[in-house]
Amino acid sequence: MIAHLRALPVPDPYHLLEAPGLRWGLIGPGRIATDFTTALHRFTRQRIVRVASREPTRAEAFIRRLGIDAAAGTVDQLLDDPGVDVVYIATPHAQHRDTALRVISAGKPVLVEKPFATDAAGGHAIADAAAAAGVFAMEAMWQAFLPRTEAIRRLVADGVLGELRFVEAAFGERFDRQAVPRLWDPAAGGGALLDIGVYPIAFALAWLGPATSTTARGSITADGIDERVQLLLEHGGRAISSLATSIDTALQNRAAISGEHAFIVLDDEFYAPGGFELRTRDEAARWEDPTPLRGRDGLAYQAGAVALAIAEGRTETSEHPPSAAIAALEVVDEARAQLIRRARG
Repeated sequence: MIAHLRALPVPDPYHLLEAPGLRWGLIGPGRIATDFTTALHRFTRQRIVRVASREPTRAEAFIRRLGIDAAAGTVDQLLDDPGVDVVYIATPHAQHRDTALRVISAGKPVLVEKPFATDAAGGHAIADAAAAAGVFAMEAMWQAFLPRTEAIRRLVADGVLGELRFVEAAFGERFDRQAVPRLWDPAAGGGALLDIGVYPIAFALAWLGPATSTTARGSITADGIDERVQLLLEHGGRAISSLATSIDTALQNRAAISGEHAFIVLDDEFYAPGGFELRTRDEAARWEDPTPLRGRDGLAYQAGAVALAIAEGRTETSEHPPSAAIAALEVVDEARAQLIRRARG
């Protein structure tokens, strides 16, 4: 079985990076947009050609800081520009749904930074609008498009792990409340679950399928901000997952997938490029990422996946369709409801 890993063909790590180049519009020139744009321009054929912000001066400053050849302006100007092929939304969480609906209404494909929306209803609204318009839409769940993820998919498809039965995943950071106030702002869609908890949730659902039962425990503030959350999900049959997330406590940020024959332990930062170890009771073997991309360089893969899908006339990706984003938001909705009920006694 371990020999199977050593003989496993390395997934072509560059096919997404070499996807046909598109002209991207960017709405919301903040930190994640900076990382996305940097990865895009360094590793792919994609290019940001227009940047929009409520304050055009922020868009202008973004363009100068990154040294890209792009125009600055308002959202309306971006949506009216026939030179924009696809739009990336990197606004605060609470603005994702309405901004995505505007983009779709303008007939442009859209990549929405996670979370897709602040609740499942918002996710459905985006997905339904995109389907009705025949427009591509996707949540920017970059972990779904990494070379490591594709390698694990092949192992699972080949039956190396056997029936998948258990997933563990955690993502927690100790954020400075003064430096990142939006995480504690209900109006901005704050809280651990929406900001980083969607990563372990999406990870579990990707391998085990939709949650059929959700149990949540954790700490929630008086104004409804979930700071620390532990989740136990059932996924039908005999599969379960144990997940954790936090915005006030650093966690190990690792993940593991266990099957009846073997299990996989992903390196730290399971949501970013990296390797993993395949283990059985008696053996272990390593898989290493063959590319130089590390950390947020990995944002480039999802951009390539979007470009490839659009070039092929698809309105979603098989790796992370809108239904996957909605399924994760359904878990978030249920977890938050449980935490609020327990807090109220």
